[in-house]
Amino acid sequence: MGLLADQNSEKCLICQTEKSRKVHEPGLDGIKYSCEYCGDYTISRTAFTVIDSNQNIAEEFLNKAPFLAAERKLQGKGPFMINAGEHSRPWVDERDFLNDFPEDFEEKVQRSLLNIFKSFKPLQSYWCTEDDKCLFFETEDEDAMAVVSALESLGYIKVSNRVLNGLHFGLTLTFDGWKAARELNAQIERRFQVFVAMWFDKETEAYREATREALKLAGYEASIVNEVKHNEFIMNKVLNMIKESRFVIADFSCTDEKIEGGKVKNGVRGGVYYEAGYAKGLGLEVIHTCNKDAFEKRLHFDVQQKNTIVWEKDGDIIKTWGQDYIEYLKEHIIATVGKGPR
Repeated sequence: MGLLADQNSEKCLICQTEKSRKVHEPGLDGIKYSCEYCGDYTISRTAFTVIDSNQNIAEEFLNKAPFLAAERKLQGKGPFMINAGEHSRPWVDERDFLNDFPEDFEEKVQRSLLNIFKSFKPLQSYWCTEDDKCLFFETEDEDAMAVVSALESLGYIKVSNRVLNGLHFGLTLTFDGWKAARELNAQIERRFQVFVAMWFDKETEAYREATREALKLAGYEASIVNEVKHNEFIMNKVLNMIKESRFVIADFSCTDEKIEGGKVKNGVRGGVYYEAGYAKGLGLEVIHTCNKDAFEKRLHFDVQQKNTIVWEKDGDIIKTWGQDYIEYLKEHIIATVGKGPR
């Protein structure tokens, strides 16, 4: 029995609030909750075991998950499922979920401002309590107040009537704070393009069109470099397209090398690895895909450790684990990134 198993199973597993309920769903291989703060979510039994069996991961989950789940709910991302490698339905992998936690204090301040923007109307005073700590990505009162003080010093909020013990104070989103948050939110939401890094070959044409359709159904538009007219050096164009994208889909499909005219053809797509790494370095979400044959024979060890959507052709249809690839990818995008603006 680990830290998760020690939690009150009838309360929200993530934040342990009583303002939640455990949902009993026949045949579900997991535990489903509906929480006022974290939203609707399911944790698979495999993910529960993986997290609970490692004290460090369990502590990280209990420290970070309440803030990440509350943020997802404020962003309107909808129900989600925390998995640990299962492929039966779209998932949010437990490691990817926790890795989305703000990397530094500046990012905490920016994302806290967006949380306030989505929670409160501007120029109106609200009373904040311990229940609102999830807005600030900090478990300790003193650390949460440091984020609050930073927002106040920037002129984005006004704080009043603070109680010395605990997190209790009046908060008002200022007009400057509302403008800053609206612009920051708009910068995120108007990014509807998604860069697709892939091998351009007749073998991947069906994959490309299926991915384009899945993105369209999820509210996004595929950005594929060989379909864009430009006068730039090709890699400059690629890097600019990645910078302008909401997230990236990287397909690591490839075939065996062969020699033609004294040159090596095909083989592992080094460009896809580079583009995926570049996007990750920018802090963008990167969804990995790969055809079944390359996944089993050619995918690099370092990349194999990241959850990958494995696809294969079934006639003219692309399937993933026996399911329709288009529908699967659409649901996966909505679950991990959110519905697009289109």
